[in-house]
Order: sequence, then structure tokens, then C-alpha cells
Amino acid sequence: MRVSSRGTVLAICLSSSLVVAKEGSGKFEALTGKVLPGRCDSRSCTWFTIENSELEGIGQHGELFQLKVKWWTSKRSLQNSIPPLTFSGQSQLYVFCSKTNPANITQTADGKAWKALLLAPEQKNAIQKETETAIALYWGACHRATEANVYKSGTQLGKKLGYAVNYPFAEGDEKILSMPSDVLKW
Repeated sequence: MRVSSRGTVLAICLSSSLVVAKEGSGKFEALTGKVLPGRCDSRSCTWFTIENSELEGIGQHGELFQLKVKWWTSKRSLQNSIPPLTFSGQSQLYVFCSKTNPANITQTADGKAWKALLLAPEQKNAIQKETETAIALYWGACHRATEANVYKSGTQLGKKLGYAVNYPFAEGDEKILSMPSDVLKW
């Protein structure tokens, strides 16, 4: 990916690249180096790029990947093209690719623990505006999929891939972990 900047607005030239995880099952693979859409509200949109994906571990119900992600924002566009983007930062997070226990994992604000956001990407009633970008990131990180409409094409993809999440979650949609690899015991 080549990025040139003019002030804080970026022009992005896309190229498809793939980082292959070390000895994973082959069921899960990230779409790297491509700008993917997140949530849009009435005025702006979130965008992201998965820069790198590394396999961290394999559990009975899924695979844990560490991601390096760059984030952008834009004004909402009425066209189907990517509008000018403003870089808003980068982060390191984890995703647990699982057809029964999918989750995005981020460090807590105090940096002392990790928070797993539980997802049910195949169930429309489990998706809220607060989870739209997390689910779009999940599809890109685990299935090389670009799902701008997580409510329609995203839920259809989940059903096609055989997702079977037990929703609603018995203990809420977040779990605190001491370390990201705790999900491998689920």
C-alpha cells in the first residue's frame, strides 16, 4: 500500500497483499492492505486497514490472531467510491476467529486487562451501531471479506459459513480477560 499525504487528508493507492499466518488451520485468513468500510452515521464514516495479522494460538473452538490496524475517518459519501480519508491512528488488537465464540479483543483503558467484545455476526438482532465496525473488522480479519452492510450481506455470510453463536449471551456481550490467549480456553 502506498500512502501520500497532503495536510491531514490522505490519498490511498490500494494494492492487495496477504500475510499468511503460521500453521493455522487454513479456515481463517485476513484481508490485509485494503481499505475496508466500518460504520457510517449521518455525517461521517470509519474506515480501517488490517496491516498485519499474526496467528497467536489455536483453541478447540477457534484461532486467535493479533492484528495491527490503521484507522481513518471521512465525510459520508453518496457514491460507492472511497472518499478522501483523514488518518485517525493505529492500534494493536486481537480477534478470535470462531464460528461459535467470535470476539474482538482490546486492551482496557487502564492497560491492566483485556476486554473481549463477544460477537454474533450471523444474527441481525445481535448487531448494534456500537458493534458494526467490530463486525466489519471481524469479517475482514477472519474471512478476507469486505462487508459494508453487516446487517444484510454480513449476516448472510455468517449463515453461509455455518456460524452458530448462542445469542443472547448469558453473561453480557463483554468479558474481561487477564490476557488475550484466555479465549483459547473457551
